[in-house]
Order: sequence, then C-alpha cells, then structure tokens
Amino acid sequence: MKLRLNNLLMYKLKLNKIILIFLLSLFYCQLFSQKALSLNEVKNEANRYFEDGEFTKAYKPYTQLVANYPKEPEYNYRLGVCMIYCEPDKKKCISYLKTASKNSEESPKDVKFYLGKAYHINYLFDEAIK
Repeated sequence: MKLRLNNLLMYKLKLNKIILIFLLSLFYCQLFSQKALSLNEVKNEANRYFEDGEFTKAYKPYTQLVANYPKEPEYNYRLGVCMIYCEPDKKKCISYLKTASKNSEESPKDVKFYLGKAYHINYLFDEAIK
C-alpha cells in the first residue's frame, strides 16, 4: 500500500512539472512574440515617417504596402522616393517611380521630378530631360 501511494505521489509530481513547463512556455511565447500590425497601422506609420522626412524608416513600411497594393501610385511613388535616399542600388527606384507616373490623373504631383532625379542619379540624362 505504501509503495502504491509513493507511485501515485511521484506521478502527480511529474504531471505538475509537465503542466508547469507547458504554462511557462505559453507565457514565454506570448511575452516575446512581436505585435503584428494591420495594414492601416503600417500605412499610418509609413506616412508619418515620410512626412517627417525619415525616408530610411519609411522604406520598410512602404515595401510592405507596395507588396500588398502593387499598382497603387501613391505607395509606389513614396517607395521610389525612399529608395532614392536610402537604397544603395539606385536603379531599383526607377521602376517604382515609373509605375507611379503611368496614370497622370492619379499620380502624385512630384512624381515626374523624382523620376527625373532617379534618371539623373543613374546617368540616364536623355530620359531625365524628357
């Protein structure tokens, strides 16, 4: 009888340890998981950085927005502008600025200026003049 009682106590202790480890791992995962931002929050963050002239910080959020809305002229324009100021490969910004300038009615007013600037930076002077 005494042996049976010891086995039962050992079983309960093991079970309690397993439950404790499981609960601690859940708490740990919740504590260190990153907060996922909605697209609206990403948009607000990107706009705030862009309007403050912090193009390096705005670069990543605009990359996310363009990935979700690839034909949106405003996002392509702003990503292209960010790339002019912080992307080491300056040729990448041209495609985004071209996409933004396709429809002149929807495109931002400065898109032609920055497209010309991108051409100029990349030594494409004939295209910059157009």
